Amino acid sequence: MEKKNVFDSSMFRKAVLALLLSFVLALSFSAMAEAGTMFTYNGKGIANKPSIKTYNLTSGKTCYVQHSQKISPGGFPNQIMKVSIQRKKIVTWTTVGSRTFKNNVSFQTFSAYCSSGKYRLYFSAAVNHRFDISGRFYS
Repeated sequence: MEKKNVFDSSMFRKAVLALLLSFVLALSFSAMAEAGTMFTYNGKGIANKPSIKTYNLTSGKTCYVQHSQKISPGGFPNQIMKVSIQRKKIVTWTTVGSRTFKNNVSFQTFSAYCSSGKYRLYFSAAVNHRFDISGRFYS
């Protein structure tokens, strides 16, 4: 009886092909998981606060912020809020991009390049300037 080489069998080839296909699909799904909305945010009476949520990027890409704000009840006109995209350093955070918005705005977008690392947003406003905010951080 002649021994067959296991590597010559069509069953082995199919198993290797299935394994390779699974690996390629897993890689593509992990890349897609990092595309899209990284987190959303909303709050009332916000000024000089970081976002509650953060996001860890595994590779560099352009990040976007879509922001809406409304002056909190009882507020005065001509108020501004600066929204910053911040990257975590060892102890502190550094701003990689920002935009200043005046008064009420809806669905305004800005972007910055984000290298790999941990990110948050920071919402800053002058004393007595408070906003109700909402939006999303996405890539």
